[in-house]
Amino acid sequence: MLCRITIATSISSGREAAICLNPRRGEARGGFTVVSFLDAVDYETTVKKTISLGGDADTMACIAGGIAQAFYKKITADIVLEAREKLTKDLLVVVDQFNEKFKCRY
Repeated sequence: MLCRITIATSISSGREAAICLNPRRGEARGGFTVVSFLDAVDYETTVKKTISLGGDADTMACIAGGIAQAFYKKITADIVLEAREKLTKDLLVVVDQFNEKFKCRY
């Protein structure tokens, strides 16, 4: 079996998502990443809920955060400013070009 399709539903929001899991490769926790997004109300809540799952939290939070930014179209200014302070100038150029091309606002 390559992949098992599961429907995840958030109890609080009622949103649903189809998740493809491969338990042999240890991908079951990836489904919880999507559930964290489904159960959140904004970018920050999504990331915090995902980190609270433990395990490979940095990777899972990165994935969930990407989903949340695409969905909510907004990250609070304090998070954006703190992240930008940690980036080098060359990475800031790449981020700004990406945001301009895909019309990302924060």
